[in-house]
Amino acid sequence: MKEILLPFLIGYLLGSLPSAYLISKKFKNIDIRNVGDKNPGARNVFKNVGKLCGTLTFILDFLKGAIPVFFFYYLFKEPNLALISGIGAVTGHAYPLFLKFYGGKSISTIYGIFFALFPVQTLISLLLFLIFFKFKRHFDHSLAFSFICFIILLFITKTSRIKILYSMCLMVFIGIKKMIDLPRERLI
Repeated sequence: MKEILLPFLIGYLLGSLPSAYLISKKFKNIDIRNVGDKNPGARNVFKNVGKLCGTLTFILDFLKGAIPVFFFYYLFKEPNLALISGIGAVTGHAYPLFLKFYGGKSISTIYGIFFALFPVQTLISLLLFLIFFKFKRHFDHSLAFSFICFIILLFITKTSRIKILYSMCLMVFIGIKKMIDLPRERLI
């Protein structure tokens, strides 16, 4: 049990670092929890604080997912513990210890996890997201398109079923978190 708990806690603590809050405060003296959709995530920072701060937030949130998974997967050669640390990072980002357990949707963090596990498929998926977003100008549709393409790429590259299921569960988590946060966002 403690073998599972340690990677989860490492991921959770790293995921709990409130990048959006810290960057918005440091560079613009804005509490991101009080502007836009009040979501402490990269998208809200990008839209309401600025492109530079939003990009920096995305990178840091991406690393919150990539670092623990990379650490366990490649350095310790423990793929199962890597997946557990990824779940910890997503949980930490969505329910951070340092922001009274209200965090972002974990999209950037999940992309970081995907990159650590499947770098080529993730880069293609991110590129498709950007292209689709450029033409469609709708974030959620672009994200859905990107994720569908990502799963197709995993099947094409004969990725193990457990990793495909894991990836799909992380995607579903975003939708569930979005539904949970909806009542709070409607108060805006």
